[in-house]
Amino acid sequence: MAPAHRRSCCFFVASLLLLQPPCLTFVSWQKRVQRTTQLRTTANKRWWCEAGGIESKLRDVFHSNMQIDDVPLLADFDSYAASLPVRERPHDLPIKLFQCPFYATEENMKKFAKRISTVDQSIRSTIAYVAAAAKSGKSSSVLPGFLHSISMGVGLNFSHYLYMPFHNNDRRHHTRVSTQDLEVYTQEQRFRLGAMYMRDCFRAQAFGSPSSYERDWKLPATVVDIRKTQTLLDEDVQHFMKRSPDGVLLLHVDEHRKMCDDVDFRKGAMAVMATSPQVRVLATFIDIVPQPAEGSSGICRYAVCKPPLDVRTVMEQLPRLAVPMATTADEQRHLASLRVTLGLALTELGLAGLHVKDDRWKAFLDGFTKLVETGSEKEIYAKCIQYCNQQWMNEGPRRRRHLVDLLCGIEESDGEVQEQRYSAVVSLEKTLTAPLEVLLRDADPDDTDRLLFEQCQSLFMEAFGTADFASGSVLERAYLWTLACKTTRPGSIRFCSVRPSFECKQVAAARIFKDNALMLDNVKALKQNTLYYADEKGKSHPLADMWLLSQDNVLFLLEVSGTSNVDGANKTVTRLKDALEGQDLDSLSVDGIVAIVLLPNIMEDLSSDNSVLAIAGSPAQKLLGGLVQLLDWLGSVD
Repeated sequence: MAPAHRRSCCFFVASLLLLQPPCLTFVSWQKRVQRTTQLRTTANKRWWCEAGGIESKLRDVFHSNMQIDDVPLLADFDSYAASLPVRERPHDLPIKLFQCPFYATEENMKKFAKRISTVDQSIRSTIAYVAAAAKSGKSSSVLPGFLHSISMGVGLNFSHYLYMPFHNNDRRHHTRVSTQDLEVYTQEQRFRLGAMYMRDCFRAQAFGSPSSYERDWKLPATVVDIRKTQTLLDEDVQHFMKRSPDGVLLLHVDEHRKMCDDVDFRKGAMAVMATSPQVRVLATFIDIVPQPAEGSSGICRYAVCKPPLDVRTVMEQLPRLAVPMATTADEQRHLASLRVTLGLALTELGLAGLHVKDDRWKAFLDGFTKLVETGSEKEIYAKCIQYCNQQWMNEGPRRRRHLVDLLCGIEESDGEVQEQRYSAVVSLEKTLTAPLEVLLRDADPDDTDRLLFEQCQSLFMEAFGTADFASGSVLERAYLWTLACKTTRPGSIRFCSVRPSFECKQVAAARIFKDNALMLDNVKALKQNTLYYADEKGKSHPLADMWLLSQDNVLFLLEVSGTSNVDGANKTVTRLKDALEGQDLDSLSVDGIVAIVLLPNIMEDLSSDNSVLAIAGSPAQKLLGGLVQLLDWLGSVD
């Protein structure tokens, strides 16, 4: 029998778990589509992925909700279609995006459609926005989201969609206003002028000749009160929407910063539309909108996450991207990494190449096809990974300010978040980060924690690009990277309500388990301020992918699983519980053990256990910071 003074790690963890909030209960979400065979059976439900794009669905909605003779833009479908977004091509006709498939999963389209059509009733007016990298499909995402919202019958009663561009779009856009012309006006007057300008843009596009835009806007002789402009605009909107008077207009403002460099002018332009009771404004650009964060008094911004490219469907529909099927867990890991780097490569090439002939795409596909001709499955995956990496990493690392913060994920509501603060930004609803390729490739030489960032970045890329996955899975290294960097920021890391007193100074490879038992000497040798990861070169590590010793002498064990299988997740939790059962803390010279399993792909409830802290779904995903962008392309690996 154990001595009376001996403490049990299970008792310690059980005491901690009594304090846990409801977030320990796994969030119930619909499972992601994981297998190629499942994609084939559900492809016909995803009309946005079909050949010919969304034109058929769009025609139905136009004739049912919008068409009206006395509004020139809406008199017939051809006039309306001429106003929709296009993708420019050098030396060739532009691509009409509504005639191209939009590759997104059903789950991501559902989330996107609900997000753009939902409004917090406690907030008077909001401006939704999508911030994402160039050529990533943000402009082409909005119209499918609008149509899917109507199909689902959720949120706002969308009836009309109007695309209002301020740059590109084959020169079919509204004119830019010079800041020099505004220098003689006060801040309030510039705000009012922006509102007047936006009303004129709306009228030119809606009631002018087909494909008409405000080409040469002149400053008015009198700057009228914002309320007068608002009243006139509301009347214009009502006329525009006579066919569906109870509907809501989704106004897609593209390249919003290009309308004018003056921030007050742009605030007025966006605000007057957002305040209209029948209008929902959604802005797309590589940066956020100038309005304050959601929850602020008055008109505020509202971040929306663009549906990521559905790489699985692209690989299925483009024969030249076909690779051997993965049949083992090791091969699944290789294929998961290939999906990530292929997605980055295709985005860098420009997604328009999915639909039309393009010399760069042809060269890329020629090279990819040759690599698939010879070798084992793992060899083919490894060659293709390296080939795709060269495509999006060819320019080498760039200097990026705030990159460590963006990796950790910046709360969208942070008071320091403002337009033009970050050189590259992606909106993930309530969090801002950087595009995935920026996080994986670039550096921030001015950050005090740059060496830790770069060390973890190197370890991640080693796992990401190697042909030997003994160096650790991509998901494990993603958590290592973000958790190490998060501890250097205010608030540190939190596993639900458990927050270790720990600040990482370095990461190091080590071993702490042997035959499912903790190694006494290795535990005693642990150093505080070091985040350890399992050294699996030559031999797998039976339990725990990472561990740390907190400043209050508590050992934290972290296990990462990419499974979406509930039974598999339960087995992982049970295995860790059994290994720690009755562990003698005195012999280990620690004051407690907290065991944690991170399960970002589990979307169903699991049986609760008081000896192991299982974190799944959204709470587990949040701990990935900006690297949560990996999950859609990595998928589940059992």
